[in-house]
Amino acid sequence: MIPFEKAPKGVPRVGVQFEIDANGILHVLARDIQTGKEQHLEIRSAIDVDDSKVTEMVESSVEHAMDDFDARRWIETKLKAEDLLKAVKQSLEDCKEDIGPDYTAEIQQAVDALNQVLARENADKNTGDVDALKQAITLLDSNTQKLAEVQMDKITEQLMNQQHQ
Repeated sequence: MIPFEKAPKGVPRVGVQFEIDANGILHVLARDIQTGKEQHLEIRSAIDVDDSKVTEMVESSVEHAMDDFDARRWIETKLKAEDLLKAVKQSLEDCKEDIGPDYTAEIQQAVDALNQVLARENADKNTGDVDALKQAITLLDSNTQKLAEVQMDKITEQLMNQQHQ
C-alpha cells in the first residue's frame, strides 16, 4: 500500500474511480492529485456463489413469488367476503320485519357456507381455497338480491317521507 502525503482538512488531494467488471469484482483506483501516486484495490464478494446455486436461488424466489401471489389473492378475496358478511348482517337487522323467516333461513345458509370456507383458511400461510371462497361469495350475493331490493325500497320510502314533512 502506497501511503499518500498528508494534506490539510478540506483540501481535495485524492481522486477516486470505481469500476465493476463482468465477474462482479469492484475495482477502486485512488490517485493523489498532486503527486500522481496511485493505489488500486480489488474487492471481491465475501460470498462465492457458483452458477448452480444462483439458479437454485432464482427458482426458490419464483416459487415464493407464487406463494406470495396465492396469499394475496386469498387475502383480497377474504376481505371482500368479510365486507359482504358485515353488509348482509346489517341489512338483515334493518329489514328483519320486512322479510319472512324462510328467506332469512336461505340467507343464513349462504352466510354459514361462506363462514365455513373462511374457517378452512391456512392461517400460517394466509391462504385458502380462493375458488371455493369466490363461489360462496357469489352464492351469498345472489341470495341477498331480494334483501337489497327490500332495503332500497325501505330507504326510498324513508327519503320520500322526509321530503313530505
